[in-house]
Amino acid sequence: MFVLSRFGSVAALGVLLGSVPGLAQEADDLRLAEPADEADVVVVPAPSPMASSQETPIPRRRRETIDPFAAQGVGQGPLRLFPSLEIGALFTSNAGARTSNAEADGAFSVKPGLRLESNWVRHQLTASATAEMQHYLDHQELSSTSANLDALLRLDIRRATRIELAGGYGLSSQSAADSEVPDAASGNRLTHSIAANAAMVHEAGAIEAKLSAGVDREIFSDV
Repeated sequence: MFVLSRFGSVAALGVLLGSVPGLAQEADDLRLAEPADEADVVVVPAPSPMASSQETPIPRRRRETIDPFAAQGVGQGPLRLFPSLEIGALFTSNAGARTSNAEADGAFSVKPGLRLESNWVRHQLTASATAEMQHYLDHQELSSTSANLDALLRLDIRRATRIELAGGYGLSSQSAADSEVPDAASGNRLTHSIAANAAMVHEAGAIEAKLSAGVDREIFSDV
């Protein structure tokens, strides 16, 4: 009767397996590892089945809605142009907006337009121009012409500071049926509106400070 120590038993097992071909390498995997000290053992608690349900869900990014029928524009260097043209017709039972002796008439209208946007990495330029011409068939004196032009230029000085320059021009036509036009007017009255504005904007978190100055001018034609 003999007793093998812990290391002796491992050595004897290695000798027995080494005599068999192909099992010598597997004997190395069967060696007993040295037991670790209890102080070095770290007990990891098992995850609670309710832990996954209490975790904060990852917010999902909302997809932007893209209009498949939106105009793509025409590229022209650093600018993109969006031309438009509207043609229509109208009919009214009281062309002169009279209180008595109303007369019906028809008219056709043409409304061209152009809008542009910049493709710059910094700064931004947007502008639009539209015009509308209405021509009456029988009452030529009621025909009118109007136009509108707006432009905005944004200059990024710093990350939170920018300068905005805006300008606009408007042309409108008032017929003799308008209460602001004298009854003895020889024709339609044209009104020219001119506006210009400059502003400096600074953003500080949720607060925005803005310092602006502008001028408006209206010019009436002599009727």
